[in-house]
Amino acid sequence: MPDAPKRLALTGGPLRPRDRWIVDHLQRAGATVVLDATDTPTAPSPPPSRKHVSAPLPSTNWRGPTSSPSPTLSAARTPFSTINLRQQIAATGAQALVVLRPLCCDQWHGQVGRLKSSLNIPVFDLELPLHDGDRARTIARLDALMDTLR
Repeated sequence: MPDAPKRLALTGGPLRPRDRWIVDHLQRAGATVVLDATDTPTAPSPPPSRKHVSAPLPSTNWRGPTSSPSPTLSAARTPFSTINLRQQIAATGAQALVVLRPLCCDQWHGQVGRLKSSLNIPVFDLELPLHDGDRARTIARLDALMDTLR
């Protein structure tokens, strides 16, 4: 009998369109992304109200304007990145958190240790590849994550 899909939460980012293959690879490897809490912009929108920040809404991607990340979503903001993220993870039943970190303008590097110590699930730190030549290394790391969750 095949293994049940592994439930993953994503944070960090932003996830560039050319990096969407990472999510596709995870899905092909048997993962289901149950929470996308990345800073990936979709369409310009105002930041959520304080009411929304404290209420868990597992299927909602809270996105700030494309030109700059919403201060509500900033990695340095404890209410979203720890308290609310913990609620979101519990509500979705995520089994692991993948922190997607672009190497340039990386706001998430300093948050990985805090996330690891505050969450009760594995936290996987993934640097987003700068070039397509880095794809093989990223695939090996993603496969190692999936092996760890089996």
